[in-house]
Amino acid sequence: MASGLNNKLLRAALITDITDLFIQQKDWEKALRYAGEGIELSESMNLSHLTAQNYKNRGTAFEGQQNRPEALQAYRTALDLHINKLAAPTEENMLKIRIGKLLEAEADYTSAKKLLEEALQERLQWQDKLGMMELSINLGDLYLMENQYRKALNHLTRAEELSQELKSQNGMAKTYALKSQTYAKLGNFKSAYKYHTLFKQMDDSLFNAEQTVIVQGLEEKYQAGQRENRNLELKAEVSENQRLLEQNKRDILEKNAQIYFLIGSVGLLILLFIVFRYGNRKRRELLQAQLETSEKERE
Repeated sequence: MASGLNNKLLRAALITDITDLFIQQKDWEKALRYAGEGIELSESMNLSHLTAQNYKNRGTAFEGQQNRPEALQAYRTALDLHINKLAAPTEENMLKIRIGKLLEAEADYTSAKKLLEEALQERLQWQDKLGMMELSINLGDLYLMENQYRKALNHLTRAEELSQELKSQNGMAKTYALKSQTYAKLGNFKSAYKYHTLFKQMDDSLFNAEQTVIVQGLEEKYQAGQRENRNLELKAEVSENQRLLEQNKRDILEKNAQIYFLIGSVGLLILLFIVFRYGNRKRRELLQAQLETSEKERE
């Protein structure tokens, strides 16, 4: 029984991990399929943390498919699990932000502001300055769209201070642009012009920084290409040298074979010559002996 339970628990955890991988690869169809399987398995085992994670994964996949209603439903289910059964304030906060931004995209500004304000208060308690800056910009934009300019300025002023403290050029650019629009709506054109000028300066700075990064990236790619070309040239040179070395070895072996053949041929000729001379001498000696014998017989 315990072994079977452990196997189911392991399978549920593995399915959740696989879903995460498909989300990273932006394979939304497979992510949804595995998230559904993970939800069914984790719910059957009352594993609230895995169930919440799988609902969050389902929401991410639906959001990737631009299916906001289904994404909202999945995120809300995950948030309810965190509020009622789990003690994970950071994950709960992230879900509030995701839901709030989807509600903003769906033009449900009142619900979006409520959730994002809650998330901001939690970030204030944690003194998460980057999170505070981003949420303040988001809320400033929401209040601006609803013509609540004073509330928009309150949030944007906090965002301006935080972005300057964090030296976030992107945060400053967004804040300056929104403050310029807000002051223009209030009829304060002097301040609107001031923040528009600051935005343009920051925007130009961001553009130049972006261009610098692009140029640096191109230069690195060029240098990498040059190194790759040089490596290819060296490989080709080494291959050619090896080919020449092998050819040289073959030439030497061929010449050695010719020399050995010549030496062997000369040796054979010398041997044949010696045998021939020896045979002639023996024949002459035999002939001489026969002549001498014949003369003695005539006498």
